[in-house]
Amino acid sequence: MSLTSSIKSESNSDRPSTWSEHERITPGIDQIPVFNPVDEDSPTRRELVAYARSAGSYANGVKVILDFLKVPASKFPENINTHIYPNLSQPHKIWRKAFEIAKGISNWERALNAGNNNRLKETLSHTIKPPLPQPFQGQTGDQALAFIAACSNYKILSLNTLNNDEVMVRWTLQQTGGKGNSWAVKQIRRLEQEKDYRGRAPKELRDWGKFVVFFLNTFGDPSIAEKARRQWMRGITQKGNAEQYFNKIEDITHRLSYNKDAKIILDQVKMGLKPYLRTQFIKREWTTLNEMKQEVIAYEKLHGQINPYEPTFDPDYHLTSSEEQEVRGYFSSE
Repeated sequence: MSLTSSIKSESNSDRPSTWSEHERITPGIDQIPVFNPVDEDSPTRRELVAYARSAGSYANGVKVILDFLKVPASKFPENINTHIYPNLSQPHKIWRKAFEIAKGISNWERALNAGNNNRLKETLSHTIKPPLPQPFQGQTGDQALAFIAACSNYKILSLNTLNNDEVMVRWTLQQTGGKGNSWAVKQIRRLEQEKDYRGRAPKELRDWGKFVVFFLNTFGDPSIAEKARRQWMRGITQKGNAEQYFNKIEDITHRLSYNKDAKIILDQVKMGLKPYLRTQFIKREWTTLNEMKQEVIAYEKLHGQINPYEPTFDPDYHLTSSEEQEVRGYFSSE
């Protein structure tokens, strides 16, 4: 029985005396509790109580793993308040409490991810490594392609030391200097500052495959930047869903080294939204593109689920449980 299944059964009696190297480095919990009432407009107290119980069990399971990873208790998140008042019955209050519990679950999930990453980093100093790739000095074209290929090869040869994509991305950025230094520093800053609701870095900085594409878009064929510049000058408007639109905006601004948080950029991005989104947020001001992205995507998803027959709705595009509870909690608190 693995560490995860031991936690799920809430019993330590069947825990094995030893674990595989992979389990020792990356133990985790497979099922994250979600609040999914039978009738979303009329959630019941009983359903909320069951959700609160599962949230408490999840947090206790994460505590076991963090203890195993030797994470100091001082770095643990606050305990989730799972107390449900006996007279709680109004739907909006039930959703608000579910939102509060969901935030607590997300805090423990982030703590678990951080604990796993820190444990993985500790193994780097204890493992025999193949020769390092030559540092990248910001050259474009074939030299950029050769560098990223060497990094991918190093990742494979390093066995378990770089099997976490975000750690691999951070390591690659550390190998970047010269003309590419300012770009690398900017991406390291984004890893810390541009996290979504679940504490995750931007997708192109947490997934190695997407990072390779992102890197080559920046340092690969110079004609790609010229194409991006022409696209920006023609004006970019939202054709599909908001997530696709913002991904395209981020891709182009990265290629052109534009300050995506500049007010002129934010205003242009807002004007490119679909009419009903532009109308909804016409008076809204944001300080960063990431703030705008999170809020617009969440609103579009909720709007689509409430109005599934409108042409703006993508039937395959759904809020996650945590996102839906965040939005419902936001509106119910107004």
